[in-house]
Amino acid sequence: VSKTTEYLFDVIFTNDSVGYTVGYNGTIIKTNDGGITWNALNIGTNESLESVDFINNDTGFVVSPLGKIFKTTNGGEDWTVHSFGTIGTSPVLHSVFFTNSNVGYVVGEIFPYGVIYKTIDGGETWIDITPYKVNGLSDVFFINADTGFAVGGEILKTTDGGLNWTEPYLTTTSIGSVYFVNDSTGFITEGYGDIFKTTDCGINWAIQHNDGSVGNLCFFNDNTGIAVGKQILKTIDSGITWEKKSKSFTYADLTFIDFVDENTGYCLNETGNILKTTDAGQNWIEPTSGTSIYFLT
Repeated sequence: VSKTTEYLFDVIFTNDSVGYTVGYNGTIIKTNDGGITWNALNIGTNESLESVDFINNDTGFVVSPLGKIFKTTNGGEDWTVHSFGTIGTSPVLHSVFFTNSNVGYVVGEIFPYGVIYKTIDGGETWIDITPYKVNGLSDVFFINADTGFAVGGEILKTTDGGLNWTEPYLTTTSIGSVYFVNDSTGFITEGYGDIFKTTDCGINWAIQHNDGSVGNLCFFNDNTGIAVGKQILKTIDSGITWEKKSKSFTYADLTFIDFVDENTGYCLNETGNILKTTDAGQNWIEPTSGTSIYFLT
């Protein structure tokens, strides 16, 4: 297939050419040519797939909201699965993040509480490291092997690889995503479409953009980043100001963004489109057709 019509949740590229996208109804598609063509992979389920992370070109992980973690060691040709419990008792998993080939984390919820699981053997086994009765969690991001954040109904921070967690103060309780550009500077997108920033590794947070249009963001250096949702926004001053780079979308929000380098990035939308930029977010095309879409002229 060249694309899909399914709602797409997540995209990751392992190099300039190879990338993976996951979404509804067991959708996982792969490109080997920088997004020009996408081919369907068989992961063995029709469950929705919400998050994907690859350690290298061959080894990657995908999570589903039915409590399953899928692993491949051959670039998506074959998959094994780790299941937590049965339907109704298993956790709803939303995000996966690996810090190296052995250590990784997944977050989600068993209603009404959040869960955090950790592996130290490359996904063979997972242990529950949830600190207490936290709210549901939607995203996880680690700055290094020790320091990371899990966000959702609250913000949790660890500085010892998940052994202990603290709760930095923030007035919002609906956080969609978290992304750090260095050891001290990070951003979260709030559930109502706003952007918050920290410059002290999560101790304090200040609102940076509040027009309710953002769901996910990505930075490709300390100063330059792209935010997507109901429109495409770009900053070149570490989030102090955001410039609108697209028309507002009325039919399909953009759901996720990932950059391969400072020029090349990809973003997804709710109806299966995969958009690509090769000029640091100034213009966007649909690679399968070459059609320029969504940008301001």
